[in-house]
Amino acid sequence: MTVHHSKGLEFPVCILAGASKLYNKSDLSDKLLLNNTLGFTVKAYNEEKMYQYKTLPYTVISNNNEYELMSENLRVLYVAMTRAKEQFITVLSTDSAEKKLTSLSKYISGSGIMPYSVMKMRSDADMILLTALLYKKNSNNQEFDLTVNIISPDDETASSLDDGEVGFEYLTSSKPSFMNKSGLTPAQRGSAMHTFMQYADYKNAENDLEKEIKRLCNLKYFDSQQAESLDRIKLKKFFESELYNRIKNADSVYREVKVSKFFRANEIYDTEFNDEVLIQGIADLVFTENGKLILVDYKTDRVKDEDELLSRYKKQIAFYKSAVSDLYALPVSESMLYSFSLNKCCYYN
Repeated sequence: MTVHHSKGLEFPVCILAGASKLYNKSDLSDKLLLNNTLGFTVKAYNEEKMYQYKTLPYTVISNNNEYELMSENLRVLYVAMTRAKEQFITVLSTDSAEKKLTSLSKYISGSGIMPYSVMKMRSDADMILLTALLYKKNSNNQEFDLTVNIISPDDETASSLDDGEVGFEYLTSSKPSFMNKSGLTPAQRGSAMHTFMQYADYKNAENDLEKEIKRLCNLKYFDSQQAESLDRIKLKKFFESELYNRIKNADSVYREVKVSKFFRANEIYDTEFNDEVLIQGIADLVFTENGKLILVDYKTDRVKDEDELLSRYKKQIAFYKSAVSDLYALPVSESMLYSFSLNKCCYYN
């Protein structure tokens, strides 16, 4: 619900979303300003030099309107933060936590927050972080406990982690789009293949591939150009493969499995940083056989051999294997890549 609608209500736990959204101050620079108490004013116009400028009355009303706006922002934030009986949670986004906190710290004096500094705040996030800088754990009059978790802005999902490693190869090996089949780049054709594998009815595709492609196209999962780019030969080889036969006879099948898990950064990235970071990703397909999980990820990368592909995605699959096992509380007995380029399964030990 909105903060305004929550006024007067209480809940055990409250989450404030959108704290980093900037306050809307655009009205403060309009040509015409209105104020219930002070009346109205307009910007002056210099006809000779053809520019507008602020007069003293305009500046007075603009400053007064800003004061009223920020007072209301404070009141609304107060309402939001006092709805929680047990726990209040909010999420803030910034390009650099260090730069943001350093910038806000200049508004703190020895006695606390300087009152005029409220006018300099650009969002609820700024307000909250500014006061958080004054928090001292276990201070005498402290009636609450504050916990701040910082997730590095450099953290990426598991897919982007590994896909990023091959981005330059795609860039240098791709021809201009007008020279490519169907006018799409290799990455775009790969995306179309993934979309088909995500939404296709496998049984229908096995029996009549063209009909299934047309069905998905009619449902707007992809357009006619993307449909044309699909490699029919490679798709048919998949539906003739032993892997597909196992999927068809599996006890259960899950597609596009969203997973997330905390890992130490040095287990995923080439870094000495060993704090835990949240890694997220989507596994293409998971199926069960005899009470165990089989993990499959589809790849369209052009590679020389199986070893190159397995090496490229080993971190991603290691993450998926661990996260999927936690999600379903079952062991992952096999993890593999199905390579459309090589027309085969590539297995991890």
